Order: sequence, then C-alpha cells, then structure tokens
Amino acid sequence: MKLNLKDFAVFSCILLCAGVARAAEEYQPIKAGSFLLSPKLILEQNYSDNIYATDGNEESDFISVAKPSLKIEKSIRDHEFKWENSAEIFQYRGNSDENRMNYKSELSGKLVARRVLTLPFKLSYGVNHNERRYERSSMTREPTQYQQLKSEIGALYKPGRLGIGVYGGYNQTRYDNGTSFAGAPVIREDGDYDTIYLKTEAEFTTRTELTPFVSLLVSENDFLRRTFDGTGFNGVARDNRLMQALTGARFEYHDMLEGSAAFGHDWRRYDDDAVEDVTALSAQGSLSWWPVMKTKLMLDFLRQSEEDNVVDDGTVETRVTFGLDYELKNDLFLKSMTEWEGTEFENLNRSDDIYAGSIGFSYVLNRKLEVGASYLHRFRESTQIGSDFSENVFLLRLTGKL
Repeated sequence: MKLNLKDFAVFSCILLCAGVARAAEEYQPIKAGSFLLSPKLILEQNYSDNIYATDGNEESDFISVAKPSLKIEKSIRDHEFKWENSAEIFQYRGNSDENRMNYKSELSGKLVARRVLTLPFKLSYGVNHNERRYERSSMTREPTQYQQLKSEIGALYKPGRLGIGVYGGYNQTRYDNGTSFAGAPVIREDGDYDTIYLKTEAEFTTRTELTPFVSLLVSENDFLRRTFDGTGFNGVARDNRLMQALTGARFEYHDMLEGSAAFGHDWRRYDDDAVEDVTALSAQGSLSWWPVMKTKLMLDFLRQSEEDNVVDDGTVETRVTFGLDYELKNDLFLKSMTEWEGTEFENLNRSDDIYAGSIGFSYVLNRKLEVGASYLHRFRESTQIGSDFSENVFLLRLTGKL
C-alpha cells in the first residue's frame, strides 16, 4: 500500500489522540562504525486562512509538510567533523502553485593544529523560498526561489584564559525571476549579490561562569546588477560596505540560567548616493532560564541593518521572541511563543511590524516519537496602505527519531 504525505498527517492526528504515555528517554544518535547518525522526520498538517498574507481577498488552504533531516558526526583524534542535511517539502491541497521544497546541506568541523590553536570551517549550500509575509512588491504566482552558497574558515588561538579568533568568509545569493498572477514577468535577479567578510573576536574566560567578549565584523556586498527599472538594469547600484562592532558576554549560572548577550553599532555605507546610508544600534542574544522545576523561559533578540532583495533601500530589522515550556505532567508539555519583528526603511516613509503568538501542546510518547498540536495567530501593521494582513494557522505535528 502506498502511503502519501496526507496519510502520514492523518496518522499523526491519530497518534495525538490515542497515544499511551511512556517514560521519556534521552535520544542517542545511532552508531555506525566510527560515525554517529541522527536521522529525524517531522510531519505536519497545517491549515491557514490567509496563505498569501494579503489585506483582503484571503485564500485559505490545507498544507501538508514533511521535514526530513540527517546529521552525521565523526571524530578523528582531536578533529571533529559534522555533515547536516535537511529539507522542507510543502504540498497545498487547493493551490498547487504554492508547492515547494527547501533544502540545505552543510559540512562543518574543527581541525586542531596545536593544543592552543584550532581551525574551524563551514561550507553550505541551500535552496529556499521567500515567505509570503515578507513580500514587498509585485506578488509572484509561485514563491520566489533563491539559492545561497556560504563558506567560512577561521583560526582560534587560546593559550590561556584569553582567546583570539579570526574568521573569513565568502557568500553568494542568487534569486530566480518569476511571473505575476496576470502573467507579467517579475524581475528578481537584480537582487543577486556576493559577500566577503572578515570577523575578529577576543574573549576572556573568568574564574566564574562568565566569558566577556568583543567582536568586529567588516564586510563588502557586491551586487551583480543595478536595479531593474522596467526597461533594463539601469537603476541604482546597491553595492555597500558594513562594519559592526559588538561587546557582550556568554554566561551560565548554577544550571538555572545560560545564554549570551551583546550590544554595539552598525555602519552600512552605500556606493550610490541615491541609497541612504544606515547607522543603527545593534544587539543580539539568547537566554534560557529555569526559574522553577518543570518551567523553562526563553528569550531571543536581534537588531541589525539588513539588505532587502526588492526595495532599493537599507533596512534596520529588530526581532524579539519570548517562549515558555512548561511540563504539565510526565511527558506532556505546554508550549507558547510571542514574537515581534520590526522593519524600519531608511529611505522610505515606511515601517512594518509583524506580531505573532502561538500556544500548543507536545506529548513525548517515547525517546523516538513525539506528537503535538498548536494554534498560531500572526498579523502585520504597516504604514504603507494595503500591506496589513492577518493570519490564523492550526497545526498537527509528528516527530520521529530513528
């Protein structure tokens, strides 16, 4: 009997309703010779009442999602290697043009040159699609696809409490063109660009569980074309240079509190005077706190200047996410999340704010199977007329680890 993606989603619903509680055990990777394998599969059945994230004329649909992944780890003496592969497959019941597949493959590792000198590296390639809620110009019939190639190599020298790291990288981003719902071409390739960067970081390990650090990042973004003005690539040149300076600390306190936080400044300078430079306060951090037994609070925040693949303008993006995990009883967890994403356009009289909140439950059947259900409400408020939207998403999930 052939079992399709929708049958799997129904099966996850049955497990959610009829599962028998078993003691949760910590998942261990599979040993295959000298390799450690961590295969995983997530199956979801979603319902959204506004799949295009539009202000009016909302379109609803059921979406079946499969998320397979495989992590392979291997150690050779003191050297460490990791290869991670993942994919996301979306199938829409009534809007097949929205069907898509994202995937990513990343090879990373750490070479130990000497006891005090390590050489980390990372190489990845992925294919992704723009989320509809981030569309800022003509909507394409199919979600905009883009490819990313990322590479980085570095050196960390730490003879004692003081460590100094230097990291360099090269990235490529390429967008596919599309067509509008009316059949007109929509040009996206003017957003193609290459990035080269260098980052230095110094950290100091104290006698307590606190590690302060400072970092400096400089990068250059080179766009392959000027922006498309309707007749050709004759618009503005968006080449720019970025410098970001941060200072902060990583910390841990008695198995109750752990995370990191850093604050600093961004300076983004454009070669073309038609695009306004961006100067902004920057911040990034992640915090996990266990105030009482069975309760975990999480906070993630990020603020920095970013490139927009459509608008001829620099932006300042701010994202704050707050989460709660609470164990109601053995293996049954309550999960909630609230999130805010703010976008400030430097050259336009426009700002966007996206708010989201979700609540759900997760039940651990055993160390290999977990089921869950959740509800998400998301909406955007924009100073640009017609850019607001509201969306409700209902979700069932089955997670399997072999």
